[in-house]
Amino acid sequence: NDTDAQFETLKSDEFPRFIQQLSPLVNNSVDNCVANITGNTNLSTAKTSIVTGLNNLDGSVTKVNTTVNNLDTSIDNIADNINTINTYLGVCKAAIEACSRQIA
Repeated sequence: NDTDAQFETLKSDEFPRFIQQLSPLVNNSVDNCVANITGNTNLSTAKTSIVTGLNNLDGSVTKVNTTVNNLDTSIDNIADNINTINTYLGVCKAAIEACSRQIA
């Protein structure tokens, strides 16, 4: 029978060669699988780092906004102080003018 002959050939010569050829493919598949798992783990770690970075950036932006708001308040306070000083200077000027008139 022809099929029996082919099977006998496969059993005697080809099968060990077939197994030899198959082994690297299986090993490569296993290696690729391990690499993918490692890659996914690295990707997950990278994602976590990016999320942490974005959260830190959000925190920094909030701090900058707070600082800008504080600066705005400080500028407003300085403006108020200048207005107050101007008012006092106006009062002093009026007093000096009154004194000058009395001296004259």
